[in-house]
Amino acid sequence: KQTLRLALYKNDMRNGAWAPESPTLLCGGDADPTALFSVNTGTMAAFWSALPAGLVTVLDVNATPSGPFAAIQTGFIESQVQLLAYYQSAAGGSLSLAAAEAAVEENYHTNVLPYCALAAYAFFSHF
Repeated sequence: KQTLRLALYKNDMRNGAWAPESPTLLCGGDADPTALFSVNTGTMAAFWSALPAGLVTVLDVNATPSGPFAAIQTGFIESQVQLLAYYQSAAGGSLSLAAAEAAVEENYHTNVLPYCALAAYAFFSHF
């Protein structure tokens, strides 16, 4: 049976006529190995690109800090640098650079969450 494929199709936001009518924030990190930013966020941002300007806002917390979310982006990037240093320290296990980078990558998806939550709070507090 194709029930799973049918359910996926029915729940794919690219199908049908639904589109955001209120301000929407798409947030993530471009190095996320779990929720691929370019595939997920990039696809929906492109799909909704014809909507009125400002209706869909895309935030990559790992991008060069700029705009209204610069402080959040700076905080995320600095946290990743600090986490890398921690894993290389005695307290973090004295990991090699490669092992520390792997540990940062392994936790990347979870580490994006508080920064996107903070961005969502800031974003939606304007409405």
